[in-house]
Amino acid sequence: ECWIDFAPGTELYGKFGFEHRLSLIYSLDEQGVMVRYRVQNRDERTLPFGFALHPYFNFLGSRESAILCAPAQAHMEAIDLMPTGKLEPLEGAAFDITEPTPVPELVLDDVYWGMRPEQPAWIEYRDAGIRLELASSAEFTHLVVYIQPQNNFFCVENQTCSTDAHNLHARGLVKESNLLLAGAGETSEGWVHYRISSLQ
Repeated sequence: ECWIDFAPGTELYGKFGFEHRLSLIYSLDEQGVMVRYRVQNRDERTLPFGFALHPYFNFLGSRESAILCAPAQAHMEAIDLMPTGKLEPLEGAAFDITEPTPVPELVLDDVYWGMRPEQPAWIEYRDAGIRLELASSAEFTHLVVYIQPQNNFFCVENQTCSTDAHNLHARGLVKESNLLLAGAGETSEGWVHYRISSLQ
């Protein structure tokens, strides 16, 4: 377990002036790696926040054998990589990854909306015979996917909110942003479980 405090007088507090502690708890089990977050609001005001993990994944075997599926409900329109708040349909679009798709066919730096715990994103490494499931608690409604052909890695990132969530929320886009709110003295928690299994 590790933590960081946003306390008055610190540089972090100067950039985001709400007194709170962010803790991360890592654990290893028979399925994979669990990462839990805990946000403790120590302020007298409501804390508006989002939390995201930003892992990158190497290719195991040929690039073509890496398959990605993310059963999101919508894609977030973006201008200069910043979401506008508009939700776009996925079916048939170039950014549709709701069905298993070879990673080399994709060029993305995109935000997806409407992820659900019962339908997590997953990656299959078919040459290696490995499946990686990105299970999460219900707070993780968004997913950022970054795939560029020049890289020997790709990113699939569980997020509790959209990129630019504070500004989207301020515009009244509550559902689209999913900015989390922790009341004074409250604690908010969630988790991502990277579950590894065999394809055999």
